[in-house]
Amino acid sequence: MANITELQPGDYVQDLQGTMHKIASIWGVSPTGKLAKPSEGGFGCITEAGIRIGMMSAKSYHKAEHIEPLRLSSTITIEGMGKPFQLKFN
Repeated sequence: MANITELQPGDYVQDLQGTMHKIASIWGVSPTGKLAKPSEGGFGCITEAGIRIGMMSAKSYHKAEHIEPLRLSSTITIEGMGKPFQLKFN
């Protein structure tokens, strides 16, 4: 996991439902890493799909280099015990 102050567009945010979203932009983080207070509008990000995920709606943040290698293999085939069984990830 990462801290929002370490993120940039292209990294990922996980919402409270567990869905991962690719980040398009981040708000509420100063260049020095100071986070905006809730009274100042808080902090969060906007995903590539245009979804706004604020500080109270984010479960975790992740750097792309930790997530994208896992997404390269989207299908796993398990053989044995009869027919091959496939797991597909989106």
